[in-house]
Amino acid sequence: MGKQYLPGMTFKFLEYFNKFNFKDKICLEIGSGDSTIYWSYHFKKVISYEHDLEWIKKIKKEYETIQRYNIKLIHYDKDIFINEKFKKNISEADCIIIDNDPYFIKRDEFCFFTKLYRKKDSLIVLDNGTWNLHAYDYMQRNFFSKDFPGAEFKNENNKKTVTTLFFEEKTKDYYFTSK
Repeated sequence: MGKQYLPGMTFKFLEYFNKFNFKDKICLEIGSGDSTIYWSYHFKKVISYEHDLEWIKKIKKEYETIQRYNIKLIHYDKDIFINEKFKKNISEADCIIIDNDPYFIKRDEFCFFTKLYRKKDSLIVLDNGTWNLHAYDYMQRNFFSKDFPGAEFKNENNKKTVTTLFFEEKTKDYYFTSK
Protein backbone atom coordinates (compact mmCIF):
# COMPACT_ATOMS: atom_id res chain seq x y z
CA MET A 1 0.00 0.00 0.00
CA GLY A 2 1.35 3.44 -0.96
CA LYS A 3 1.60 6.64 0.99
CA GLN A 4 -1.70 8.24 1.98
CA TYR A 5 -1.91 11.91 0.99
CA LEU A 6 -4.15 13.88 3.34
CA PRO A 7 -4.45 17.58 4.16
CA GLY A 8 -3.64 18.66 7.70
CA MET A 9 -7.24 19.84 8.19
CA THR A 10 -9.86 18.75 10.65
CA PHE A 11 -11.37 15.33 10.14
CA LYS A 12 -14.87 16.83 10.28
CA PHE A 13 -14.08 19.09 7.33
CA LEU A 14 -12.59 16.26 5.24
CA GLU A 15 -15.59 14.07 6.03
CA TYR A 16 -17.95 16.85 4.88
CA PHE A 17 -15.87 17.73 1.81
CA ASN A 18 -15.83 14.12 0.60
CA LYS A 19 -19.63 14.14 0.25
CA PHE A 20 -19.42 16.41 -2.81
CA ASN A 21 -18.25 16.00 -6.39
CA PHE A 22 -15.74 18.60 -7.57
CA LYS A 23 -14.38 16.59 -10.52
CA ASP A 24 -15.21 19.37 -13.02
CA LYS A 25 -13.97 22.21 -10.75
CA ILE A 26 -10.72 24.14 -10.34
CA CYS A 27 -9.01 24.36 -6.96
CA LEU A 28 -6.58 27.13 -6.10
CA GLU A 29 -4.51 26.28 -3.05
CA ILE A 30 -2.27 28.73 -1.21
CA GLY A 31 0.24 26.58 0.65
CA SER A 32 1.31 23.24 -0.82
CA GLY A 33 1.84 19.83 0.71
CA ASP A 34 0.26 16.39 0.82
CA SER A 35 -2.98 18.34 0.47
CA THR A 36 -1.99 19.31 -3.09
CA ILE A 37 -1.91 15.67 -4.11
CA TYR A 38 -5.09 14.94 -2.16
CA TRP A 39 -6.97 17.75 -3.94
CA SER A 40 -5.74 16.46 -7.32
CA TYR A 41 -7.89 13.35 -6.82
CA HIS A 42 -10.97 15.50 -6.16
CA PHE A 43 -10.68 18.41 -8.62
CA LYS A 44 -10.22 18.64 -12.38
CA LYS A 45 -7.24 20.96 -11.86
CA VAL A 46 -5.22 22.13 -8.85
CA ILE A 47 -3.22 25.34 -8.99
CA SER A 48 -1.06 25.43 -5.89
CA TYR A 49 1.01 28.42 -4.76
CA GLU A 50 3.99 27.87 -2.47
CA HIS A 51 6.77 30.22 -1.34
CA ASP A 52 9.32 27.58 -0.20
CA LEU A 53 11.40 26.40 -3.18
CA GLU A 54 12.64 23.26 -1.39
CA TRP A 55 9.06 22.31 -0.51
CA ILE A 56 8.06 22.82 -4.16
CA LYS A 57 10.79 20.39 -5.28
CA LYS A 58 9.61 17.80 -2.75
CA ILE A 59 5.92 18.05 -3.72
CA LYS A 60 6.70 18.08 -7.44
CA LYS A 61 8.78 14.91 -7.08
CA GLU A 62 5.92 13.25 -5.15
CA TYR A 63 3.22 14.03 -7.70
CA GLU A 64 5.39 13.10 -10.65
CA THR A 65 6.21 9.77 -8.96
CA ILE A 66 2.52 8.91 -8.61
CA GLN A 67 1.65 10.49 -11.98
CA ARG A 68 -0.75 13.22 -10.88
CA TYR A 69 -0.58 15.60 -13.84
CA ASN A 70 -3.53 17.89 -13.09
CA ILE A 71 -1.38 19.91 -10.65
CA LYS A 72 0.25 23.22 -11.47
CA LEU A 73 2.70 24.22 -8.74
CA ILE A 74 3.71 27.90 -8.72
CA HIS A 75 6.34 29.65 -6.61
CA TYR A 76 5.32 32.96 -5.06
CA ASP A 77 7.14 35.68 -3.20
CA LYS A 78 6.14 38.77 -1.23
CA ASP A 79 4.94 40.63 -4.35
CA ILE A 80 2.27 38.03 -5.20
CA PHE A 81 -0.54 40.57 -4.84
CA ILE A 82 0.64 42.54 -7.87
CA ASN A 83 0.90 39.40 -9.98
CA GLU A 84 -1.78 39.49 -12.70
CA LYS A 85 -1.67 35.72 -13.22
CA PHE A 86 -2.40 35.15 -9.52
CA LYS A 87 -5.34 37.57 -9.74
CA LYS A 88 -6.63 35.75 -12.84
CA ASN A 89 -6.26 32.34 -11.18
CA ILE A 90 -8.17 33.54 -8.09
CA SER A 91 -10.97 34.87 -10.31
CA GLU A 92 -11.33 31.54 -12.15
CA ALA A 93 -11.09 29.14 -9.20
CA ASP A 94 -14.17 27.32 -7.94
CA CYS A 95 -12.57 26.60 -4.58
CA ILE A 96 -9.82 28.64 -2.91
CA ILE A 97 -7.94 27.05 -0.02
CA ILE A 98 -5.92 29.36 2.24
CA ASP A 99 -3.44 27.25 4.18
CA ASN A 100 -0.11 29.01 3.69
CA ASP A 101 2.78 29.69 6.07
CA PRO A 102 1.45 32.75 7.96
CA TYR A 103 4.98 33.72 8.99
CA PHE A 104 5.87 34.46 5.35
CA ILE A 105 2.64 36.32 4.42
CA LYS A 106 -0.23 36.57 6.88
CA ARG A 107 -3.36 34.65 5.94
CA ASP A 108 -5.55 37.71 6.35
CA GLU A 109 -3.73 39.33 3.40
CA PHE A 110 -4.76 36.38 1.23
CA CYS A 111 -8.31 36.66 2.59
CA PHE A 112 -8.53 40.37 1.64
CA PHE A 113 -7.22 39.66 -1.85
CA THR A 114 -9.47 36.64 -2.34
CA LYS A 115 -12.56 38.62 -1.36
CA LEU A 116 -11.70 41.28 -3.96
CA TYR A 117 -10.91 39.00 -6.92
CA ARG A 118 -12.74 35.68 -6.46
CA LYS A 119 -15.63 34.73 -8.68
CA LYS A 120 -19.01 35.20 -7.04
CA ASP A 121 -19.89 31.56 -6.39
CA SER A 122 -16.47 30.28 -5.37
CA LEU A 123 -15.96 28.48 -2.08
CA ILE A 124 -13.19 29.59 0.27
CA VAL A 125 -11.59 27.31 2.84
CA LEU A 126 -9.53 28.82 5.65
CA ASP A 127 -7.58 26.33 7.70
CA ASN A 128 -6.52 26.91 11.29
CA GLY A 129 -8.77 29.91 11.82
CA THR A 130 -8.23 29.74 15.58
CA TRP A 131 -4.50 30.16 14.97
CA ASN A 132 -5.06 32.99 12.46
CA LEU A 133 -7.69 35.07 14.22
CA HIS A 134 -7.42 38.22 12.08
CA ALA A 135 -8.07 36.20 8.92
CA TYR A 136 -10.86 34.22 10.57
CA ASP A 137 -12.57 37.33 11.96
CA TYR A 138 -12.37 39.15 8.62
CA MET A 139 -13.89 36.21 6.76
CA GLN A 140 -16.63 35.75 9.40
CA ARG A 141 -17.65 39.40 9.04
CA ASN A 142 -17.82 39.14 5.25
CA PHE A 143 -19.10 35.63 4.44
CA PHE A 144 -21.58 33.05 5.61
CA SER A 145 -19.70 30.03 6.81
CA LYS A 146 -19.64 26.57 8.31
CA ASP A 147 -17.01 25.73 10.95
CA PHE A 148 -15.47 22.30 11.34
CA PRO A 149 -13.70 22.29 14.73
CA GLY A 150 -11.49 19.52 15.97
CA ALA A 151 -7.96 18.29 15.93
CA GLU A 152 -5.95 18.58 12.75
CA PHE A 153 -6.18 15.28 10.96
CA LYS A 154 -2.40 14.87 10.78
CA ASN A 155 -1.49 16.51 14.10
CA GLU A 156 0.10 14.02 16.49
CA ASN A 157 -0.31 16.44 19.44
CA ASN A 158 -4.11 16.48 19.00
CA LYS A 159 -3.96 20.31 18.97
CA LYS A 160 -7.44 21.80 18.49
CA THR A 161 -8.22 24.09 15.56
CA VAL A 162 -10.97 24.86 13.08
CA THR A 163 -11.24 24.49 9.31
CA THR A 164 -13.91 26.82 7.94
CA LEU A 165 -15.82 26.82 4.68
CA PHE A 166 -16.94 30.27 3.52
CA PHE A 167 -19.55 30.20 0.78
CA GLU A 168 -21.62 33.31 0.27
CA GLU A 169 -20.61 36.91 0.72
CA LYS A 170 -22.67 38.95 3.15
CA THR A 171 -24.02 42.07 1.52
CA LYS A 172 -25.97 44.98 2.91
CA ASP A 173 -29.15 43.10 1.93
CA TYR A 174 -28.43 40.58 4.70
CA TYR A 175 -28.21 43.09 7.52
CA PHE A 176 -31.14 44.50 9.40
CA THR A 177 -31.55 48.24 9.28
CA SER A 178 -33.33 50.25 11.93
CA LYS A 179 -36.03 52.78 11.07
